[in-house]
Amino acid sequence: MVGYAYGQEFTFQTKKIEINEKGNFVKAYQGKAISRDGELEIIGEIFDYDKEKNILEINNSGSIIIKTQKLEIFFDKSIVNQTNKTIESKGNVRILDKNNNLEIKSSYLFYDKNLSQIKSDAKTIIQDDIQNKYYVENFIYELEKNLLKVNNLVFEDKDNNKLSTSIAFINTKTNKLFGKDLSLDLKSKELSNNNEPRLKGNSVIIDDNFTEINKGNFTFCKKRDGCPPWQLTAKKIVHDKKRKIIDYENATLRIYDTPVFYFPKFFHPDPTV
Repeated sequence: MVGYAYGQEFTFQTKKIEINEKGNFVKAYQGKAISRDGELEIIGEIFDYDKEKNILEINNSGSIIIKTQKLEIFFDKSIVNQTNKTIESKGNVRILDKNNNLEIKSSYLFYDKNLSQIKSDAKTIIQDDIQNKYYVENFIYELEKNLLKVNNLVFEDKDNNKLSTSIAFINTKTNKLFGKDLSLDLKSKELSNNNEPRLKGNSVIIDDNFTEINKGNFTFCKKRDGCPPWQLTAKKIVHDKKRKIIDYENATLRIYDTPVFYFPKFFHPDPTV
């Protein structure tokens, strides 16, 4: 293993190093590169470092540890821009966020140290430590705020309940989710195939114990063209996951979209009961 400090920006610990005649470009193979400040520890197969641009390219797969953020990035190709303090990763990209026990998988990710932010315009899968999965069209992750902003989210919890929402904000410390324009499919092994319990609403707040929906509706009826035969609409619907109860505030029972009964307060067991 060869050790070489290059331009005081990186120390290369690799099997082979090549330097051009002007000394402004280095190519290294199979090993490690460590940034001058010790913030980045990079493992790769092929390193290309441009001293003038202060850009390091890593090809043929590798990984980067960002120590202060407790992040580890795996990739097929990555570009580290030390001037702008950014990292652009492509291919089979995976990030382990050890602060919040998150795993992020995508084909493209961009890390900005100055903004303390990770973002992607590619489809991404995010999974937490309690097996909740978030499938998103794109996202921005504000690391210092522990806040994920996502678009076109499909969320699956450990019980296979599925939520779809156009825009959502997720607190990665508390797993609390805020979304709007949602539909929530509730799963139960006890129900027949003719029952498809689901909730819809204008906005939603979800945490580990409750799901709260504003201006929502609920039905058991199987999905079909047009409205379901019956549904409950309400100003507020709260699903208590521990008590396995669905509570309604200012609820109306509608049959083929015709209001039949009004209930100021109403509740019933959730589909798991």
